[in-house]
Amino acid sequence: MSWQTITKENNLLTVEKLLSELSNNSRLEAEFYIAGGKKDGLLTGADVIDFVQYGTSNALNEDSEGYPVHRLNEYEMDFSGVPEKYCDLLSKDQFEKLRLKAGDVLICRTNGNPTYVGKAAMVMEDTDFAFASYLFRVRTNLKIKPSVLVSYLNSKSGRAEIEKYSIVSNQANFSPAKFRQISIPNFPQTFQESIGDDYLSAWKLYSKAKKIYQEAENRFLLEINLSGYEIGKSNISTRSFAQVAEHNRLDAEYWQPKYEEMSQKVSAIPQKELGEISSMKKGVEVGSEEYKEDGYPFIRVSDFSIYGIDEAEKKISEKLYRKLKEDFEPNAGEVLFTKDGTIGLTSVLDKDIEAILSSAFLRLKPKKEVNSQYLALVLNSIFCKAQIERMSGGAIIAHLKPESVKALNIPILSDEKQKEIGAEVAESFKLRREAKNLLERAKRAVEVFVEKDEKAALAVLER
Repeated sequence: MSWQTITKENNLLTVEKLLSELSNNSRLEAEFYIAGGKKDGLLTGADVIDFVQYGTSNALNEDSEGYPVHRLNEYEMDFSGVPEKYCDLLSKDQFEKLRLKAGDVLICRTNGNPTYVGKAAMVMEDTDFAFASYLFRVRTNLKIKPSVLVSYLNSKSGRAEIEKYSIVSNQANFSPAKFRQISIPNFPQTFQESIGDDYLSAWKLYSKAKKIYQEAENRFLLEINLSGYEIGKSNISTRSFAQVAEHNRLDAEYWQPKYEEMSQKVSAIPQKELGEISSMKKGVEVGSEEYKEDGYPFIRVSDFSIYGIDEAEKKISEKLYRKLKEDFEPNAGEVLFTKDGTIGLTSVLDKDIEAILSSAFLRLKPKKEVNSQYLALVLNSIFCKAQIERMSGGAIIAHLKPESVKALNIPILSDEKQKEIGAEVAESFKLRREAKNLLERAKRAVEVFVEKDEKAALAVLER
């Protein structure tokens, strides 16, 4: 029996290559030639770019000193976000050369997690931000719109090409040189225009969602007397031994004046501890040996933000899901809070999902006196962030005990004000979901174009 017959009868995917082709690519593994199978009329990364550049490798700080520097952490869906770190080692000339401008495409160059490598985001407006060295910036030529390139790189089809050319060791790497080698479909201009329209619509929805959330947050801070609050510069505090013993904290960070100052400003507002106004359940750890290629989502902190759950990277078997479902599947209306890793991320689950939460999460079920959306905003606010920081002694810690989370002080506004703020948060999230759906539709259209044709792809964009 021939190998052709065997592969056909067993539905095996095969690609036949000449020895000369193997030598030219210096790649012997079968996956390289199977991944990212494409149709005729291909371009390469080199064909579609006018300019490529690495970001700064200088050290960053969290003290707002110098120029803001964009990192992978600040990606928002398929858009660039607002940096949280700064660099005071860049000259004005260096910064100008690294300033992000509308139409730039940011691509993750290296990361310990291979799934992040090659991930792309589009800069929609001129900024006052530079960018970090583990990203590189691409500016496209007329052969492809930036939005189409981002859609392709973040799609299943683009991921196959990225993984095909990535170098994986301790850190996965996808350099500009490797980007120049990837295959990119020669998308028709009419199709590209439709993708661009989706991106523009998504950007408008996303921007409106951010504005509404900011308005809700500002309303809350005004109500608790923290509107426009700036942390004082004093870092000296004198305490008696009795005070230190009462709180069982000897570290100087705990007694920084800023915590007392903030607490004093909010003291006139009725407050209750989180444990009084909400029940609390912890997630579960299944162990990496339980991860499967297919199955039910296992939600970790890396899959989560204040905007909710993104697509889960890890999955577990149906059998394990059924076993854990009753105790560890989150329900609509619950407020999810991260107690491990990036601590204090909080979001409301607006619908039931078939998934299991990791032990890094706490599931909060507010009592009737507290609006769920309002509670999530409060937990994400500077007031609660300061409390969390104080509990951790000002250090970056990997874990916060549930008992400490229960002790967080929550300002209790009137039912009417909670409802107003909660409604704004809900509207913000609704608009953000609509934006995300448009971006997902664009990626799906790119995949359909690769798998079928332009007509089928355009039909996806018209739904």
